Amino acid sequence: MANTFTRTVAGSSGNAYSSTVTTINGTARPRLVFPLMEKLDYIKTPFTDLIKKGESFSTPKMEWSSEVFRPLTVTTDTAGYAAGDTTITLASGEAAKVMKYDIFKNGVTSEYFMVTDNPSGEDLTVVRAVGGTTGAAIPAAATTLTRIGQAVLEHIDSPQSVLSRGEITYNNVQMWDHGITISYLQNNTNNSYLIQGKEYNSELKRQLIEIKRGYERTLIRGKRGDASSTTLPYMMGGLLYFTTVNATAKSGAYMAESDFLTITQQAWENVGPGMIGEKVMAGIFAKQVFSSWVDNNRRADYSTKRVSTVVDTYETDTGIYEFIPSYDMPADEIVGFNPRDLSRHMYAGMDWTDEPQARSGMQEVGHVYGAGTLRAPGDRARWKITGFSTTRADYPSLITA
Repeated sequence: MANTFTRTVAGSSGNAYSSTVTTINGTARPRLVFPLMEKLDYIKTPFTDLIKKGESFSTPKMEWSSEVFRPLTVTTDTAGYAAGDTTITLASGEAAKVMKYDIFKNGVTSEYFMVTDNPSGEDLTVVRAVGGTTGAAIPAAATTLTRIGQAVLEHIDSPQSVLSRGEITYNNVQMWDHGITISYLQNNTNNSYLIQGKEYNSELKRQLIEIKRGYERTLIRGKRGDASSTTLPYMMGGLLYFTTVNATAKSGAYMAESDFLTITQQAWENVGPGMIGEKVMAGIFAKQVFSSWVDNNRRADYSTKRVSTVVDTYETDTGIYEFIPSYDMPADEIVGFNPRDLSRHMYAGMDWTDEPQARSGMQEVGHVYGAGTLRAPGDRARWKITGFSTTRADYPSLITA
């Protein structure tokens, strides 16, 4: 027996008529069709299926906040400094990450030094060679200094802390609206292909498949945009749009295993083990590149009956990564994420709904619509590699004789 979905609207509940997923009452009110949409198996939507569906909301944009912490490293300018210099200038914008009594280590020379005053512009006043280390020249090149921690003198006023305010992020609500128009003749003709009165619902199912595919792609590739006129709608940002902290752009170069290890290490250093994004979405070519790192030569002797070149999980020192092939990912991008950090929400009860409308001449008219957005905190745990080559010849291990 077909499930029945009924939605009442303003007015008497007696005016709410029931329809099923295979029949529609001509005087019916709008009916929720997301239960049908969720069950459509014609198209696979792995990202939509992975992230949870959150509560409906009623504000015009979905907002969330993310904590921002001081980076563990800063970078010097390129002036170069002698072993005894007590003023060191950082690269533009770096001094804002430093506070009085911070202890830094020069990764090149292993020297420790202490900041003795709040920064002045980009200049740091420091004591060199603390903690029993040896003073050494800082080369005339950008040098990374790692913050070890803070050591405060006794009997002094508390030093002013660096402000680490949370960042407010938001996502717009996006609307989907697919019109359906079926001629009276088409909807009521009996033949070997159509069953009388069901062509409208056949078209509804086709439109739901179309929406489901588009919804998946928007959740992945959408870019947030505010409406600036009646010709530009609000658009919501997707997973790739909200993955910005740990990002590597290859600019057409091939993607090497070292790129993967480096960017995941960066995310690991940001959030630590257990928090890094370990689900990896990639197109099928990128998935083949991953597999080729494990089986570079792809050799088999005469007795081999079966050869597998498939790698679905990849274990490194930073975590175990599970690959999810997706034909909705850009061919030259991969992204790592945690499904638990993400959620999708429908706006003001506007879940996927089918609404019959007044007939226009000898036509059955209606539309299926919805409005919602993606909530995507946890950017520091995510990572992505973009713009890598998709030319097979750039990956020798993928070239077959």
